[in-house]
Amino acid sequence: MNPPSEEILRGCLKFDRGAQRVLFEEYSPAMMEICIRYAKNQEEAREILLHGFRNIFATIRQFAEANVRRKSDQPVIDFFDWIKREIILAAVYFMHH
Repeated sequence: MNPPSEEILRGCLKFDRGAQRVLFEEYSPAMMEICIRYAKNQEEAREILLHGFRNIFATIRQFAEANVRRKSDQPVIDFFDWIKREIILAAVYFMHH
């Protein structure tokens, strides 16, 4: 899966709803598959997905800044891997609360 465009990422950093919608529509099908693995049913999976994306939009600046601050010998943090990690964390949190 391709990373989001610079324009979409910049929009999400500014909490632009349109950019957030584009990002959600692009990544939610793949992330929903992950949520389904952790959930008891579709409703729970949807709740995990939405909670995960709230966290993603709240912390996307940290993702961007980590890539800017990285040392030249460190790999770039892959956006798909990061967003997948955030969804899994949301699922684990959901299961324990």
